[in-house]
Amino acid sequence: TFVTSLDRRVADTDCSGISYDAISDTTSVTVPYTVVGEVEAWTRGADAGEQLIVVSATGTTVVLEGDQSSTDFWIGVPYESFYTFSLQFPRNPRTGTLLNGFYYLNKGYINYNKSGPFMVTVTVNGVDYEELAGPKIGSYVIGEPPVESGTVEFSILAENYDVEIQVSSRGALPMALVTAGFKGRLDLRGYAGS
Repeated sequence: TFVTSLDRRVADTDCSGISYDAISDTTSVTVPYTVVGEVEAWTRGADAGEQLIVVSATGTTVVLEGDQSSTDFWIGVPYESFYTFSLQFPRNPRTGTLLNGFYYLNKGYINYNKSGPFMVTVTVNGVDYEELAGPKIGSYVIGEPPVESGTVEFSILAENYDVEIQVSSRGALPMALVTAGFKGRLDLRGYAGS
């Protein structure tokens, strides 16, 4: 199980005017605030974790596909989260002191636990390289939320001072990063401090 991460999240029990229209096969829901922008709907309770299709959202009315009049659900604004890694420096494994030299980062890895999909963006000298990470489409059972555990590796191929690494997630599924690490090489040749 996981917490459905939605801003302005309200349960179906907090909404008024839930009505099913059999002709259009849609359910209209009146939420307690004015909707601005995109909203998502997710089941909660015993059948938690299935995303419902939002047909439209205007004013205080959200229209869902199908008969959701007896479904327990959440409605809210997709939550965006970001994490930017600090500048990476090589350290002496025995003393923990910083090592001098040119440090080239080859790869990074992130261990995640019960996480939804997330994006790793590696920016080298102002140019972005993005990679979808975490559970991927096709790697989970339909009707079950794509929440998994694992490790993702990504390429960097740049000097530590030239790179910025950001992890981001958008939506109701959690982004649960456990640990991260980097593989690189330290070059002392031609370094003035060596």
